[in-house]
Amino acid sequence: MWYLFKMLSFILIFGTTHGTFQNRRPVNPEANMNISQIISYWGYPDEEYDITTEDGYILGLYRIPYGKTNSDNSSAQRLVVYLQHGLLTSASSWISNLPNSSLGFLLADAGYDVWMGNSRGTTWSRKHLYLETNSKEFWAFSKVVFTFVTFSTIPKIAERIKIFFALAPVFSIKYSKSPLIKMAYNWKSVIKTTSPLYNVANMNVSTATWSGESDLLADPEDVNILLPEIRNHIYHKTISYYNHIDFLFGLDVYHQVYHEIIDIIQGNL
Repeated sequence: MWYLFKMLSFILIFGTTHGTFQNRRPVNPEANMNISQIISYWGYPDEEYDITTEDGYILGLYRIPYGKTNSDNSSAQRLVVYLQHGLLTSASSWISNLPNSSLGFLLADAGYDVWMGNSRGTTWSRKHLYLETNSKEFWAFSKVVFTFVTFSTIPKIAERIKIFFALAPVFSIKYSKSPLIKMAYNWKSVIKTTSPLYNVANMNVSTATWSGESDLLADPEDVNILLPEIRNHIYHKTISYYNHIDFLFGLDVYHQVYHEIIDIIQGNL
């Protein structure tokens, strides 16, 4: 029995090392794709752009100009929907699920011109005009601008937005139970990520919000601090069992969130 066990162990080790069993393991074909490749993989048109900021960062911007269900009318002018990811994610979040559960694909199929941005430092925005990615200067961001800040402080941008959809919005972290946030708070003397001063009440954009009662990052108590500050609040929904990542990858995210987004857009055209 011991000899048989040793032989089986040897076969498993040898096979794994030399690829004997590797070809039998199912591999997600999207695992090694970039955003453009994923979009094309599912049969959607894709466009990629490099946007250079005033301080030299080169950000990846991706576009799905139309969907598979409305490709015959690709030249028609379409309403633009811009998707911006949150903390520690990238634009790939909007297309990482199946097409019937990915907001980027759903919006394209609903007839919209979909654009997806990437914040500096994310996987698809790690280029700079003159700084090396591995330099401390590259990562010394002067300020990270979030949507609430932008719409509250830059009226020219806010005027261009018809509706702002905020999924699991992080406004205050006073009650956050996220281990990541707690660790960052303990290292606040070392980490320089101080947010600029702004007043959400100055944001004059129609806003719809969704939040989860099981969200450790956007804690319900913090969300409750935010909601009364939103002056033009047109819709809010709390989902009792949703955590932060469920707004991207929840099994029922289409029924709980995405179809409502599309309905609100269509009802406000």
